[in-house]
Amino acid sequence: MEAVTVGNTMKFKITSEFGAKESFRNNPHTGIDINFPNGTELQSIADGVVENVVYNHDSIGNAVFVKFSDDTTGIYAHMSSISVEKGQLIQKGDLLGLSGNTGNVVGQNGGYHLHFALKDGSTGEYINPTHYADDLISMTNKDMGIGEKLLQGYNDFADKVIESEVNFILKPIGEAIANGTNELLTMFTLYLPDMFMIVTVLTGLLICLGIKLPKTLTFYTFGLVGAVAWLANANS
Repeated sequence: MEAVTVGNTMKFKITSEFGAKESFRNNPHTGIDINFPNGTELQSIADGVVENVVYNHDSIGNAVFVKFSDDTTGIYAHMSSISVEKGQLIQKGDLLGLSGNTGNVVGQNGGYHLHFALKDGSTGEYINPTHYADDLISMTNKDMGIGEKLLQGYNDFADKVIESEVNFILKPIGEAIANGTNELLTMFTLYLPDMFMIVTVLTGLLICLGIKLPKTLTFYTFGLVGAVAWLANANS
């Protein structure tokens, strides 16, 4: 997926949008991913209270849940370290911890990023948190260095090359194989009656002439016809 730059900052990008359905997900994305390097300071986007703190969760790794004053809950996931405790009152801009790659992560640069999700307090459903991306990015304590920018540029280029290869090379090959297989099965289905008739006539003729067919040849012949019949039935 192409990274999306938000707002007026070019420091970091959204690499996976809310509701995204990438191949590695079982369900649509419940938040947004921002490509923060390891150790980026993560600050609260609003006043609130730390509703929960989890460590080493199979999916989100180390994470902080903050209940904001508007009754929504912000979830900061995959953190390398956490600086707050459950029940702690916090204000906008307070440090929650550092970004990392704990839990189940995929992607570039070792999977380091922030997964930020937002839950509605009344319904418990995930809502689109993209409008907070500018705040999340502008509050960080570091800009992307020249080395990180070069690496990011290379990774973006590599993703485009791989995507192009899949679209222009592998996809047509796969479609050609699938179409060829379907055409072959269609041909077998079309000529199956003729094949049965020819085999039956030849077998009867040879028997009338007193010619004994080798058992192996007979088995192979009727085995082939049986296989063709099965394929034709499977394709119908």
